[in-house]
Amino acid sequence: MFRVVVASVLALVLLRASGAGAEDARSVGPLGNQRLVEVEDRLPRVLELLASEGGVVVPTPVRPLPIGRVGEVLGRLRAPAPVVFDEGPAWPAWLRGPSVSSTEQRVLGFDLRPPLVFHDDTFAAEVGFGAGPEIYSRGSVVGVGPAWDYGWNRRQPIAALDAQATLHLVPEGLLDAWGRVTFDLTQDHNLFEQPQPREVRNNIPPLAGTDVTLPHRAVVALGGPAWNLHLGRDRLDVGNGQMGNLAISDAVDFYDFGSLQLFVPWFTWTTTMMRLDPTLLGDELALPGMDRLRAQEKHVVLHRFEVVLLEKVHVGLMEGVTIGGVAPDLRFLNPLLVLHDLYPWNEVSAYVAAAYVFEVEATVVPVRGLRLWGQAALNQYQSDFERERYGDVAAGIPNAMAGLAGLELCAPLPLDLGLAVPVWLAAGMTLHVFAGVEVVETNPWFGVRENPLVSSFSRRRLTSNLPGGEEYVDQPLGWRFGPDSRVWRAWLGVLDVGAGDIEIGMEHREQGQHDLRTAYEEGAAAVALTTPTGVSEEQWVFTLRSELLPLRFDRFTLSVHLDYQHFWIANLNHLSGATLDDHQLALGLSLRL
Repeated sequence: MFRVVVASVLALVLLRASGAGAEDARSVGPLGNQRLVEVEDRLPRVLELLASEGGVVVPTPVRPLPIGRVGEVLGRLRAPAPVVFDEGPAWPAWLRGPSVSSTEQRVLGFDLRPPLVFHDDTFAAEVGFGAGPEIYSRGSVVGVGPAWDYGWNRRQPIAALDAQATLHLVPEGLLDAWGRVTFDLTQDHNLFEQPQPREVRNNIPPLAGTDVTLPHRAVVALGGPAWNLHLGRDRLDVGNGQMGNLAISDAVDFYDFGSLQLFVPWFTWTTTMMRLDPTLLGDELALPGMDRLRAQEKHVVLHRFEVVLLEKVHVGLMEGVTIGGVAPDLRFLNPLLVLHDLYPWNEVSAYVAAAYVFEVEATVVPVRGLRLWGQAALNQYQSDFERERYGDVAAGIPNAMAGLAGLELCAPLPLDLGLAVPVWLAAGMTLHVFAGVEVVETNPWFGVRENPLVSSFSRRRLTSNLPGGEEYVDQPLGWRFGPDSRVWRAWLGVLDVGAGDIEIGMEHREQGQHDLRTAYEEGAAAVALTTPTGVSEEQWVFTLRSELLPLRFDRFTLSVHLDYQHFWIANLNHLSGATLDDHQLALGLSLRL
């Protein structure tokens, strides 16, 4: 039944796409609709707030996303009347109303138009240079592990080269080829696995900790008005979570992936394959049966179905499989394949060579300015039927599940200062005030499997030989704190689409002693475990983040950012009574030519 429904929907999508008519590819700039908006760009967050205030949902919460989909949503928000499947009555004003002022339209038009572009009717190219001087400070010099463990995520590049180009193979955006590559001179936040005090307290990055990294963004694309194919390396963030997502999030520095997507405004289907570093460590190779391992291969395949209902509800279903020890083949790319029925066996008899994750998510904007969202995911679930039918065997298998829920209120506050605003400030003259809360819980076994080649983590080698640093870093594919965690965060902020944003937040984290390296167990004791396990580490984290864009000329933009985090940690490193009171501060500029 599931496959029949999926096939019917897919056929309907292709029919709509074939008759949709191609919008001019350069409606969002000469680089066309296939240009990707990266994960760290602020534009998707701006779009999220504008859509919520307009009483509608965005068509997909996946990043990076093609710029054409941004233009698609902005076009709907600027429309004089709402459109529901191209027909139907208008929503009442309190359900749906305009949310983009004429001033904000001009500002967002600036964002959608890349600078320094050479173009003609068939070709467009951009080469950009960036610089990001930054001062970093940490309040403690205690060697407690990675300087970044307690909330720090990424440092911006000290210098960067960014190039992208589009070839219009067919007029009017019917078929475009696009590519982008970046080279960064940056300090890798994973280098200091065992930091020395003098290197982490106050840090204008020393030369020893600065390296020309491999390009963390190198992507090529081919696409048209209702489909795209992307191949390369980039960060990914898949889902509607604010702090992260349960299956795939940007906790990983970058992924090597290929992705095929079909879409219309109310429907999206995506198939993605990612290659992960299959390196096994000594203790992993020593596990029983691993001496008969056929190959060190590790891939992730995802099928994702998204639908928008009446512009008010977005529903996403995603099924993924982590394949280890065997090479993937073409059947994994079949978008109609039900992955949780697919278990190719390795020659290591003790291990299943594929583990799966199933995720369902929903976003609802019932009235203007109120957005509700949630996710539920599982790796393994034993139903009452299975426990009754298979007795002690099923009764001894623990569930591996996770949940996420949040809500946010937002409202526009027009500014009428009676003052002439300089063109270079590019303020939208509307303050978007927002406040929200999100709660996430992952049980002790979520993402944990008995075979390291199918566990839900990414491993990569580090590019520096810095003394005291580690050779590799493990990062969870989905929820950034991995299994066995309970986290909530509340935030309050204000945003102007042109002038920047300021946000304060408070986060509380409880992390148990199970992690991605924990061996998967079965039995009554394992079934009885709840989050958090053992001596849990408890963290209170205050955050202050701000990005201001005071200069935005045709040929360059300059932004100022502040990121401050204060930590109060009990049972540090799961040692009862150990504490840490610490802060991290980054203050910097970002110049893009």
